[in-house]
Amino acid sequence: MVQVEIDRTLCIGYGLCARTAPRSLRLAADGIAEEIPDVTHGEELLEAALTCPMDAIAVYEGEAAAA
Repeated sequence: MVQVEIDRTLCIGYGLCARTAPRSLRLAADGIAEEIPDVTHGEELLEAALTCPMDAIAVYEGEAAAA
């Protein structure tokens, strides 16, 4: 299972992640990235994390890392 963590303090709402992985990520009403719940993530999710200009997205296999 893939886990996604978005650091809302780093995200500036650029939107590249939502354009890269539209089935997995979107911009919330406040303009900050959020994971779309209950979806199966594809490879584009990793690409979105890697291209985030603020490094606000982390993708983990299995359990998410402790904060």
